[in-house]
Amino acid sequence: MIRFEQVSKFYPKGITPALDQVSLNIEREEFVFLVGASGSGKSTALRLIIREEPASAGRVIVAGNDLSRLSERRVPQLRRSIGMVFQDFRLLPNKTVFDNVAFALRVIGASKKDISRVFNAETFIVGVIAGMIGIGITILLIIPANIIIKNATNVSNLAKLPIEGAAALVVISMLLTLFAGLIPAKMASKKDPVIALRTE
Repeated sequence: MIRFEQVSKFYPKGITPALDQVSLNIEREEFVFLVGASGSGKSTALRLIIREEPASAGRVIVAGNDLSRLSERRVPQLRRSIGMVFQDFRLLPNKTVFDNVAFALRVIGASKKDISRVFNAETFIVGVIAGMIGIGITILLIIPANIIIKNATNVSNLAKLPIEGAAALVVISMLLTLFAGLIPAKMASKKDPVIALRTE
């Protein structure tokens, strides 16, 4: 699946190589941890796997592809088959959250309709969670409010959150979130990824 054969990586200003004749073999369905001190070459190895950088010597083979022989034209196709979580966010800094998510989805071939569905599902989930948080905060505020009221008037449990009120909080939160996300989501889903990069 992933094989390094005597792989070395040198940087122009580096005193020592980032990788020095590294050989490893990771088979299909293996779960591997790559550990080491800072500067030991972990990130460099990952960059070689996605062909972000070429190896200075040796061969890197990923899913049967010898990356030293892989044409630049086929690199994007290789990267689409690899799930990579980067240390930095790899976002387009001048784009909105919606634009960044839509750009990634369009690049992998998602339709505008699919992107809209993703955004609608995400905003729905955010709305529900926000509503639940609102209920939790309200309940926490009710406790000291009842203590203050009881001390002042000797009336117990005057402040309450009825079920209808809790449901209303969730519904209002969902509607506000969906409404706030509807316009930017629609705009982002319609943008062409090539144009988005050109305007970056």
